[in-house]
Amino acid sequence: MSGQVTNYLTTKNSKSKRNQSLLFQEILHTRVKSHLARFPTNWTVCELMSHIVDGLAHTPDAIDHVRRGKQFLNLPSFLNWLTAPINCWLSKWNARGQTRQTVLARYDAAHQALLNKLERIRDDEWSRGAPCYGEGYKTVLDLCVLPNRHLQEHAAQVARSQ
Repeated sequence: MSGQVTNYLTTKNSKSKRNQSLLFQEILHTRVKSHLARFPTNWTVCELMSHIVDGLAHTPDAIDHVRRGKQFLNLPSFLNWLTAPINCWLSKWNARGQTRQTVLARYDAAHQALLNKLERIRDDEWSRGAPCYGEGYKTVLDLCVLPNRHLQEHAAQVARSQ
């Protein structure tokens, strides 16, 4: 197994899982005064956090697809310009009626589902891949590190907006 895989798999231990959950909670609770505060992207905190959870929740399905060499969530290339607006609309739609507590519960459930999926990936599957998200070829390994990168990316955005 590669070093990246080994490093990512350390998130299975409770300390690392707790650290990621704490970062998520920090964004959700501490860095912003209101869950309706808006960022430069014109997303509310709740919409942004729902967006992060949605991405995390899709990861096990994406892994299942790429393990079999099947593409995942790719629009035809002439429609790629729709990816960002659709993503934004879906995030806003999915955030409707959510509270900080429900978003956090969704995050914890999605994170656990990913950890459960990781336990079932065989050594020969890490390098398998397929086109995903309209962003080109992704391997199982790429998809496994993506949620943490995604969380870090948005945590940095939140920090810059404060």
